[in-house]
Amino acid sequence: MMSFDPDSGTRRHSFSIEIPLEKQPLAGYPTNPVTIGDHIRKRRMDLGLLQREVAEIIGVTESSVWNWEHGVEPEQHYNPKIIKFLGYRY
Repeated sequence: MMSFDPDSGTRRHSFSIEIPLEKQPLAGYPTNPVTIGDHIRKRRMDLGLLQREVAEIIGVTESSVWNWEHGVEPEQHYNPKIIKFLGYRY
């Protein structure tokens, strides 16, 4: 939008910028987690962590975390560390 003040003899430019206030979820972000892998991915993305960082926290390989996030169920002996990572109590 351009405005002109006839008294000053100068032109002034004004601009309007609209900035969305709501943060858009990242691609692959599970909005309605169902599986344990969905919950792991959601928590990881909420914390801004990489899969390798989650793997270090839980004590597994990066490929294990990838597999869990893609539908493979973790072995039961990892459940206490996964539950702790998710922020739940057991």
